[in-house]
Amino acid sequence: MGAHAEGILSTASGLYSHAEGLNTEASAESSHAEGNTTKANKKAQHVFGRFNVAEDGTTNDYGTYVEIVGNGTSTTQCSNARTLDWQGNEVLAGGITLGKGTDTEINITPTLAQTIMSSVEDTNMLKNSILDLTSLNSTGIDFIHDTYTGETQINIYKNLPSGEYNLTIDSIVSDDTDASTCQLLFTNRNASTTVLVLLLSRDTLINNTITLTSDVERVILYASNSYPHSMGDTFTFNNIQISSSSKLVNAINKLSNDI
Repeated sequence: MGAHAEGILSTASGLYSHAEGLNTEASAESSHAEGNTTKANKKAQHVFGRFNVAEDGTTNDYGTYVEIVGNGTSTTQCSNARTLDWQGNEVLAGGITLGKGTDTEINITPTLAQTIMSSVEDTNMLKNSILDLTSLNSTGIDFIHDTYTGETQINIYKNLPSGEYNLTIDSIVSDDTDASTCQLLFTNRNASTTVLVLLLSRDTLINNTITLTSDVERVILYASNSYPHSMGDTFTFNNIQISSSSKLVNAINKLSNDI
């Protein structure tokens, strides 16, 4: 009813359908097939070209594709040059040319598109690896990175090989009244050998480069400038971070931001 077929061997069997050309078939409601041996078998579907790959079955639902362009060569060699689904997603068998004939002409071929996608994936993998590297603990870049609160002193048992480190502390807070600084001590495990002693100002951001002349196994935080003055006092080292090779950290962070 209301269907129209024209050309040779064309069939419009769907309600309100239209078939034209050679051996075309419009079998669903409001479908349209044209060209050479094309089939439109979903509701309101438009198919043109030649020897397209049709959707499965002949039904009056809307199917997957609103439009199909066939580029096959025979009934046994069917293929599609282009499909457009009802959500607006388009799939092309070939490439795209932008700005044809201009100085800014761009040809995006399937091979180039795959290369671009592979490059993006490789870049993302590299960036994720860099981010993983900068977040490593103990065996990686950050040896100590935490906030510590306690009374008198806090012992952190951590192996720090000799070398240059970057020390940052957001702030040090202490209820000690004997001094204006707090001691940070680097020693061997039983504290019999002192490698480095630092007296750090309170209530201020600290960002220093330090050098450990020998391996360290223990870091001691004090509430004051010495153990006797620290007795019974409560204190906090806010976000203390000890990182190896500050130059490497900065370089990695810059690389991560540039990718």
